[in-house]
Amino acid sequence: MGDVLQEGQQIYVPNIAAEEEKEIDEKYSYYKVLPKEGFYRLKVKLNLEKEELEKLNPGLDESGLKAGMILKIPFSEAAAITSENFEATNLISGINDYSTKHIALMLPFRLNRVEFDSISETKKSIVNDPYLDASLDFYSGVLVAVDSLKKLGLSIKLDVYDTKYQPNTVARILTDNDFENVDAVIGL
Repeated sequence: MGDVLQEGQQIYVPNIAAEEEKEIDEKYSYYKVLPKEGFYRLKVKLNLEKEELEKLNPGLDESGLKAGMILKIPFSEAAAITSENFEATNLISGINDYSTKHIALMLPFRLNRVEFDSISETKKSIVNDPYLDASLDFYSGVLVAVDSLKKLGLSIKLDVYDTKYQPNTVARILTDNDFENVDAVIGL
């Protein structure tokens, strides 16, 4: 496969065994556990006791909560958005300003903690650091959005900053850079 994937390159991945793949049941909602989130925080957020979560998620009592884990939770009518409640809006037809948009993206990559000496160490850093993992997921989504906007004829200048999950780093980024001509600042 090589160290770098090329555009259009075809790769093969193994199929997940049927017993490993979890089915999505439309009768339930799902929640991704955030870093440092415990049962108490989930009780406050989701109004669910530890015992209820363990009953819906077999094996949770043995493994405990882990960042990135997907939990099955009772379906919430308030959270469900159905198309019958809203009429479709065509946002594309509303675009009338095709000038280049300048976006600043601030995410807690914490790259100062990543060991770049080897690919395996870098991968290990991604797996073990929930902030880096979440930041990379968010960043990937931003890149998909930028690509979609490019296909619509919009040009985006994207500046990406590593906040290191430190308020003083955010303050330094704000003082060291000129945000006068930035159209939007997005942060996590």
